[in-house]
Amino acid sequence: MLFVSLITLFYSTQVFASYCKMEDTLFSVGNYTCPDNYTMVTRIKGFYCLKVVASTLNQTQSEQSCMLENSTLASFENIDEVNLVLELSLVATNNANGYCWIGATRLAACHGPISDFNAGCLPVETNTFRWTDGFVTGTDAFSNFYPGQPDGGSGVAQNCIGMISTSSSWIGMTPGSFDDTQCGSTLASSHVCGQPAQQVALNCSSSCC
Repeated sequence: MLFVSLITLFYSTQVFASYCKMEDTLFSVGNYTCPDNYTMVTRIKGFYCLKVVASTLNQTQSEQSCMLENSTLASFENIDEVNLVLELSLVATNNANGYCWIGATRLAACHGPISDFNAGCLPVETNTFRWTDGFVTGTDAFSNFYPGQPDGGSGVAQNCIGMISTSSSWIGMTPGSFDDTQCGSTLASSHVCGQPAQQVALNCSSSCC
């Protein structure tokens, strides 16, 4: 748990410093906070909160689990967020191997084997999926698919993405890489929930006031 605390402290410190510096500009962002056990990251759209939960739920069940705490399966704005969630997932699962469900699903127009994809689904690495948490700008993190993925499955629907959560190698893939897989897969070890950070009244005993 010390590792998670250090991660949280680092991101919180970075965010605190950001809004202290911005307070006297035209873009004062005030004071934002995350729920307990969430880690704050900075996105183009604002501050966002991430939490990894150890579970063997499928993708649909994981989404429902996140919704119980006003979150949704989290998407990724960049590779830094991928690396952070990988570390958090290894801590949460005690280094168990498995998929970490993330907030991405295959576009309806891109269902089926790659051989049937239309031109709008190519290249498959970046154009077959969409982020679902509504708080991501761009598709940079889709570059993190393992080589040869997404492959659309071999006669089965692979319309969700599992991030490979492992400290070494699992099913032959690199830790943190993406794999398109069945949404009902039972090979998960965790899922990542996310929600926008909440703004609260600035505590004027702080160094920002």
